[in-house]
Amino acid sequence: MQIEPSALGYSHFEVGLNNQKLALFGLLMLARDKRLPVVLPEFSVFNPALGVHGRTPLDSVFPVEGVYRVARAWGIGILTAPPIGTTGAWDCFVAGSTRVSAEGARGLASLDDVAGQFFRNLAPRLAGSDTLRKLSTAVFADQAIRLVVQLRIEKDWARYSADTLAQSVHPSEEYHPSFLQIMQKIRNTLGHEADAAYVVCDEADLPVSKDEIREAVMATCGIRLVWKSDVLAEAELAAFTSLDRSILDFEMAVSAPVFTGLSRSTFSNMVSFEVLCRTRKPAPRHYIYNLPGERLGRRCENGARIVPHEVTNSLYMREPLRPPAWDDIHWRASLIAHIASFGDLVSEAAPVVGVYGGALVAGCRFAGEAKAIEGFGIVAGISSLSLEYRAKRDDGIWTGWVANGTFIGTRAQSSALLGFAVRLTGPLALGFTCLCIGSFVGKPDLVHAGPGQDCVTDEPRKLEAMQIVFRRL
Repeated sequence: MQIEPSALGYSHFEVGLNNQKLALFGLLMLARDKRLPVVLPEFSVFNPALGVHGRTPLDSVFPVEGVYRVARAWGIGILTAPPIGTTGAWDCFVAGSTRVSAEGARGLASLDDVAGQFFRNLAPRLAGSDTLRKLSTAVFADQAIRLVVQLRIEKDWARYSADTLAQSVHPSEEYHPSFLQIMQKIRNTLGHEADAAYVVCDEADLPVSKDEIREAVMATCGIRLVWKSDVLAEAELAAFTSLDRSILDFEMAVSAPVFTGLSRSTFSNMVSFEVLCRTRKPAPRHYIYNLPGERLGRRCENGARIVPHEVTNSLYMREPLRPPAWDDIHWRASLIAHIASFGDLVSEAAPVVGVYGGALVAGCRFAGEAKAIEGFGIVAGISSLSLEYRAKRDDGIWTGWVANGTFIGTRAQSSALLGFAVRLTGPLALGFTCLCIGSFVGKPDLVHAGPGQDCVTDEPRKLEAMQIVFRRL
């Protein structure tokens, strides 16, 4: 008979920085699900000279106070004890990465959930170091470099690409491009903004020297490359572990005005997710270079996906049709819209009562018929929010008014809506109102409608984006 452990923990995990962070987060999630306390693990540090992994206390890398704060908030106990091995580190990584993927895809609505809070509180000790300040000042201020590039071309990536990705990824995806292919895509997309770039990579594992890469890129693409070893003295770098150097690179990427990386890389994905967590805004200028074609793809999903066409799907951005106003009311509510060629998309507003979350918006302006909205429902998260809504079907007939939570329209029938209307009911309707905003295929201007009014066009046009705004009268 298998005996259940009294606490969960793994001793260490011999992987890179961000995989270890995800495993640590996953350990807390598994412990919460099982109602067990945790024992914090040590972090693994790779010694390239010896080819072996060493171990270091978690607190030497990340102050444990931040982990304790999150654990207390979610009712997870932490035991003070040497690391134990009652659960698998890989299982913890899967649990952590799965949760981050789900929350990243929710966008602003996830900020006050557990993953957003965990990674906001997991600040590395090096984040406030003189070394990082010197590096950041030299690159972003003194040299006015705006672009950070994850040059994922190391030997270990070549092996992983050949052994794993080649067997599972569509051959059109450029998951192992050469450094010249990467830099040419950057030049094609960013133009003169890419005249110079700061490179993050494992310099010790490059297939050729950084000087060869620098010369070839300048000659072919006209882009000047800078590495941390160009800024920091050799003795200063030698004093850092491989884990420390990864942290320096990660923090530089998070701080960059423009960043591009590889969506198959945990490093790149976590850069985008942690920008969301730390700044409470989606990263505005993040790109990926493994999208097929001659240009970079703009990242839209906060690091939540790895397949290029999903990463670059603008539906995940949930861009408001109009910017937030000071008198907007942010109640806890969800808009569930079924979008052609995509499926259901959920937008959440203020999942924590009283806190601004995402906008109640679905679809994209100028998306066209291929991404038209075919149905929707609105779910109120507070009992006092009563509302009704209806939709104009593709045959021109309006549905009846339905109450909170009912889905109207169709799914997977290639039948786009031609309009919608929303109205508040009950006591809240006496002091508040709602505004419906629609974007329609082929119509350059937005359509605005008041409470209960029809958000439609004069001539029948398919609905490609919708937004619902509440405000005080």
